[in-house]
Amino acid sequence: MNKEEISDLFLFSKYLAVIVQYHKNNNICFSIVTRNPNYYVENKNKNFYDFILKKQVTIDIDNIVYFYMQFSDLVDYGKIRKETLKLDDAELKKHFEYNIKFADMFNKIKAKEKREISRITKKMSINDLLTECSENLFFTPTASTKEGIVSEMKKRKEFLLQTIDGGIVEKITSIFDIKDEELFSTDKNIINKCKEKWKSCIVKYCDKAKKMLEEERKGEWNSEDLSIEIEEINNMLDITVKEFEEKPFTTPKEIASFWPDILKPAPKYVFK
Repeated sequence: MNKEEISDLFLFSKYLAVIVQYHKNNNICFSIVTRNPNYYVENKNKNFYDFILKKQVTIDIDNIVYFYMQFSDLVDYGKIRKETLKLDDAELKKHFEYNIKFADMFNKIKAKEKREISRITKKMSINDLLTECSENLFFTPTASTKEGIVSEMKKRKEFLLQTIDGGIVEKITSIFDIKDEELFSTDKNIINKCKEKWKSCIVKYCDKAKKMLEEERKGEWNSEDLSIEIEEINNMLDITVKEFEEKPFTTPKEIASFWPDILKPAPKYVFK
């Protein structure tokens, strides 16, 4: 943000609850903050009160990329500009009530998601947990025990809920090994590199599908017709990879938006 935008941020947050979007751990996160003295106590180390975390926080101003207000349609912005709005104004009070309810609802969703992780991971092996971390939570845990991995999964889920894209861009740029801004690059070398990386993902899912088919072939319901059908699907998977190799793309983002029909549903990190 430039100096004028920073000045507006501090002016509006002096009266209102403000949604800020800011860089954190290679993602853009959001939170609802204020400097209104009914909530924020002046502190040299903390610059905002955070309604989601329910405490005073420090957000590096240089990391903030955007801010806006919600539930503020009836608030007189002109009075804010002139700094004549009263802090006990009825519409201002209603604005905060709505934002607090929004923050409380968001925190209930976080708690529910963490409980869901506890539920679905009860019978998972460590390998299954690591796959879940990679495919759906987009991170590699540092813990080696099941309890430690599940604990990290809960923290990661809580963090991803507060990102504006669910961590998808971070996952894609990690796969492609490029910077965020290169997602829209038209450089052929970058596109070819990303295409090879994406091909590796497609091949991995094809191999996983083939493994499942082979297990089905070995099952008790195996028959000649089933074997023929499995061979046909295997051939289609091989053709899918070849078709991807021949498919033209103009940017890495376009590559990350493509997923073969035969492998759908697509992984969560594929751009919709």
